[in-house]
Amino acid sequence: MVDRPSDAERRFRKDSGRAADSGTARPSRADLPADRVPPPRAPAPPSGRTVTDGGPYGYNPYARVRRVRGGRGRGKGRRYLPWILVLAAVAGGGYHALERPEDWSDARGRLIALLAPLVDPVLSATAGPPLRSLNALVSRDTTVAAGSAVELVVGASDPSGRPLTDVPVRFTIEAGGGTLLREESWTDPTGIARTSLLMPEGAAEVVVLASMVGTELPPARFTVRGGNDAALVMGYVQGDGQEAEAGTVLPDRFSVQVVDAANDPVPGVEVEFRVTSGGGFATPARALTDSLGRASTLWRLGPGPGFQTLAAASSSVAAPVTFTAIARPADDRRQALDPAGSLPADVAYDAGGLPDAGAEPPEGVPPPSPRALDVRPGPVSVIPSRFAVGGSTVCRLEDSSVTCRGADDRGQSITGGATGARAVAAGLFHTCALDAAGVASCWGANESGQLGDATRTDQDEPVEPATTLRFFSLAAGVAHTCGLASGGRAVCWGQNIGGQLGDGSREDRTTPAPVSTTASFNRLVAGWSHTCGVTGTGTAHCWGLNREGQIGDGSRLDRLEPREILGSVRAIAAGSAHTCAISQGRVLCWGENRAGQLGDGTNEGRVVPTPVESLPGLPTDVVAGAAHTCALMEGGAAYCWGQNLHGQLGNGSTASVRRPTRVSGGHVFQTLSAGGAVTCGTTMDGDEYCWGLNQSGQLGDGTRTNRSVPTRPGG
Repeated sequence: MVDRPSDAERRFRKDSGRAADSGTARPSRADLPADRVPPPRAPAPPSGRTVTDGGPYGYNPYARVRRVRGGRGRGKGRRYLPWILVLAAVAGGGYHALERPEDWSDARGRLIALLAPLVDPVLSATAGPPLRSLNALVSRDTTVAAGSAVELVVGASDPSGRPLTDVPVRFTIEAGGGTLLREESWTDPTGIARTSLLMPEGAAEVVVLASMVGTELPPARFTVRGGNDAALVMGYVQGDGQEAEAGTVLPDRFSVQVVDAANDPVPGVEVEFRVTSGGGFATPARALTDSLGRASTLWRLGPGPGFQTLAAASSSVAAPVTFTAIARPADDRRQALDPAGSLPADVAYDAGGLPDAGAEPPEGVPPPSPRALDVRPGPVSVIPSRFAVGGSTVCRLEDSSVTCRGADDRGQSITGGATGARAVAAGLFHTCALDAAGVASCWGANESGQLGDATRTDQDEPVEPATTLRFFSLAAGVAHTCGLASGGRAVCWGQNIGGQLGDGSREDRTTPAPVSTTASFNRLVAGWSHTCGVTGTGTAHCWGLNREGQIGDGSRLDRLEPREILGSVRAIAAGSAHTCAISQGRVLCWGENRAGQLGDGTNEGRVVPTPVESLPGLPTDVVAGAAHTCALMEGGAAYCWGQNLHGQLGNGSTASVRRPTRVSGGHVFQTLSAGGAVTCGTTMDGDEYCWGLNQSGQLGDGTRTNRSVPTRPGG
């Protein structure tokens, strides 16, 4: 920019000249009245320097302005400069609005962007992409608990919908008080800027404005009301800011946590996940918080590129949590990196930016099992299963009918239903049973098709899956169900966003579909979003979500088809994101270990089977809840380890442990079952005991009090 003196500087020089003519002393800046002191002048940029930052050459993040060397246009262009200064004064509200140095910097930056095309002989301007809007990406009108913090998020984009990065956004409190964590925030690579507002104590209505610095764009306006009636608070855990191709599944789960006024996690709170812009859908659409107070979902983006948003809300919590994501155009694919950052460079990816389960595996990783043959109906002999612990219920067979206790918000609990049942399986919000002929029936939540009846409608009465197959065993996860048909062929239906159905895709199935393998299984278990089976020769295969290493194949890649994991397996169990098995007289575990559920004395996750420490004697069975594990030992003693927030380890305390601890009471058990934050066992005398979370009365003792020692139903 041509460096010219300001009006104030001209007056200063004129006064200095008059003083020289009269022989008097020249005035100094200190002698001038305050309103006559000119602003300090920034040095001119070197010839050819691009003006893009907030350094001494002026500040404008939206335009790049280059000074042009020499030429006749240089002298001609100077004639425009007085008009530029006049416009600066007018735009700034008069000369007095330009007295401060920052006023001059802001005005000059704005005018460079606006008038550079008019003085092209002097200034060669290459403006950045024109701004389209500054959008609020969370609710503009919300209510939270008094004194709590709420996140305010905005997104900046150009007319094509692409995010604008490194753009300053200023947050100001217009009314109501409170404190902003940051008053100015720069947009990140996804075009998002955010701050947190700490609400005042007591009832208040706070108005916050978010504006783009140096532009005339209208600000985004937020109104946040604080009150004392919101006892529970929902907070962000993980998942925000992901990016993937439009129409595909984002790789990481979106998680929130609900805590009470003492900041303790609150289980059993229903959270609804709803896409609020951009299309697509979340699955599950509704979830109960687990024993850590957490609920999560997976999100398939809508078909269009640009910002998309997902809200997590609950009727028990005043303020929702909003997640944002960027959908890339279909022709702008990028490879998704493994969370551990250790993938080999030659790993192949599918069209959604996720690892391609059909590609050649890296060296040292077992290849996928062969594709499945046709699964045909045939006679089966049902394996009796008289007890099942789900994520929110405990179910058992009584006189050949299923009776469940606990939560019934989705129709998952029935009394005296599914008559003639021989086996029962319980998921998070749905339940299934088998009759003596192997005919399956399911009831409860069905948003992902986990009931198998070709619909997505919840059912409070048993319905049969749409198949002619007969099953001898069933397993149920959070929102998927699997069964073993004649010949040990595995068939699954329901949610498949992590590949837990094992059919080589990520598409949900509302009717039973064969697993892509020729292996013949004699046992299946289902984790929250992964599945494992054991063949007649004792070989364990696993498939599905693998972000925590719960598949056990040495990677963190989702497996859309079964992978061979371990041999000589006697028993196997699957938790929310971990897996355990008994092999060669030892319990081995792998996957998530934040609560110590792998029992190896650490909190480090494992991607391969790792021995459990300090188990006395020989284990005969292993079971898993959401984040805890139990082993039944030879002789009937039960040992548990992992999360113990609700007493689910049964050792008389609520402290989590990283090594096995014996269940209290000296009971001799013949069977164990676990799910969610509950453990149950049946003694050699046939007596039933349960312990752990009892928020919905699932322990059956007539109370809603958690129990940290084995407790008989009925008191």
